[in-house]
Amino acid sequence: MLKRIERIKCFLTKNQGTHIFIACFPKSGSTYLASILREITGFRRGRLAFGLSESRGLDISKKKIEKYRGINTVSKQHLVASDNNIHLLRKYDYRVVVLVRNLYDVVLSLHDYIDREPYRTTGYIHKGYFEMSMEDKLMYLIRIHLPWYFNFLVSWEEVADQIPLLWVSYEEIFTKQLQILSSILDFHSLPLDNMCINKAVQVMKNRDTRFNVGKKGRGVGLLDSHKKAILEIAKCWRVDPLIMERIGIHEATS
Repeated sequence: MLKRIERIKCFLTKNQGTHIFIACFPKSGSTYLASILREITGFRRGRLAFGLSESRGLDISKKKIEKYRGINTVSKQHLVASDNNIHLLRKYDYRVVVLVRNLYDVVLSLHDYIDREPYRTTGYIHKGYFEMSMEDKLMYLIRIHLPWYFNFLVSWEEVADQIPLLWVSYEEIFTKQLQILSSILDFHSLPLDNMCINKAVQVMKNRDTRFNVGKKGRGVGLLDSHKKAILEIAKCWRVDPLIMERIGIHEATS
């Protein structure tokens, strides 16, 4: 216990505290990532945005960000890089870990989760949704809810020159977890301890963090019509294809 307290104290910077902030896709392993980072660092759970919103036009609350001054925190939020959010993150000297996932996989993961509970992260889901066939549900999610994911992606891409960003993917957490966790700690100038990281990984294997049942590559099973619909949305953005590759879209989009 004493060593844990000493570790927390050594991370604490005068007045400000150290804050690991994750801006994330819904269904991208964010619960797992935030949990394991808290396990490694001993930091508190933070929440910077206003209350939950079905439209998910989340904004960071100045009152809440002030609340955590002088406290070490790990926070995760599904929010875009709005003017308000960037202003406050810059003002309080935050760095941002941007967590994304292959969009084809996201659609199926979102579908499964909504069927288990009324998940409204990217917009309102009306009662008629639950009467649709699975094929129609997936098309609904693609047409109605995936546009939020593109807004998220491009909004953070376009503020890369205003605030320090570290891009991380769900797939990387699977394939090179030690490297990703080390890069996040280094991004925040926190000490690296591979033994501590490995121990946290083992601890998390025994916890229910939703990520434990996560699967990558599920999207290959989507119908061609679903894949085509996703590509049509991507093409509307007319941005560098390299940006779209971050979310698993490798076809030309310009």
